[in-house]
Amino acid sequence: MPIQKIPKDHFFMIYNSLPQDLRTALFSEETADRLMSLKNKYKIADPEFSELVKAVSRVLLGIGKLEAFIQTVSQETKTNSNTAQAIAQDINH
Repeated sequence: MPIQKIPKDHFFMIYNSLPQDLRTALFSEETADRLMSLKNKYKIADPEFSELVKAVSRVLLGIGKLEAFIQTVSQETKTNSNTAQAIAQDINH
């Protein structure tokens, strides 16, 4: 089952309750750079990239389970499961 989408206000309610280091990481330049490198490496189009960023954010917020991440990435980026798994592994390293 893919990671559930949430309303923006719920996102920020959860975000504001996170420890400062996690809030910083969520919107850091380093995180943005890593995600942009994945966008380029896997040739992810802008609309799908936006969905990938949202999926990563939901996992960092604790809303999404890691087990559902690969399925979510596959669906949201319109890639096969092998590519989605490779994206997940790149994010994890």
